[in-house]
Amino acid sequence: MQTERHQAEADPVSAPAILEQLVQQAERAGASDIHLQMRGKSAEVGFRLDGIITPGRELPADIAERVFGRIKFLARLKTYQETLPQDGRISHDELKCKNDIRVATYPTVTGEKIVLRLFNSETAKTLGELSLPMVAQTGLEKFLRQTSGLLLLTGPAGSGKNHDDLRLPAPPRRIGRSPHHHRRGPGGADCSGHDANGN
Repeated sequence: MQTERHQAEADPVSAPAILEQLVQQAERAGASDIHLQMRGKSAEVGFRLDGIITPGRELPADIAERVFGRIKFLARLKTYQETLPQDGRISHDELKCKNDIRVATYPTVTGEKIVLRLFNSETAKTLGELSLPMVAQTGLEKFLRQTSGLLLLTGPAGSGKNHDDLRLPAPPRRIGRSPHHHRRGPGGADCSGHDANGN
């Protein structure tokens, strides 16, 4: 591990070094997400700032492929899988950054897309810290005790969704999807509705 990190620091175009640079740059800018989108012979990098994706650098395809592989390796995803969505998590310790990172990959019509969501668990609020009206808090607590259901946190850009990350009593459950379902992924990319298991 020390040898790998030393090589990354010595080689500025290595996948580990580039990934660390992107995450640290996003943190300094106050970005909530990093978007990496393959587009033919290069990959576009963008940062979501105040709800708007701001274009960043471009990575040549060969370097982007290694960066994508590095992300999947750290998130414990299948590195060879490019045709089905996957999701995982990278600890902040892995990248020498402040935030844990949630990873989502999507197949799109122009190539694979990866979204990195920066998540600082230390700033996540408990339900009681949101100052919700008592009726709303009681209803939400009742909902979270149920064994099934779907909770959506929605709102326009800038409405505070990113500031309402919660440490909820129970983790959200996955929901099944029709194998023929398609949806628009982050950044407006066309995505298949399959998950990594083909569901």
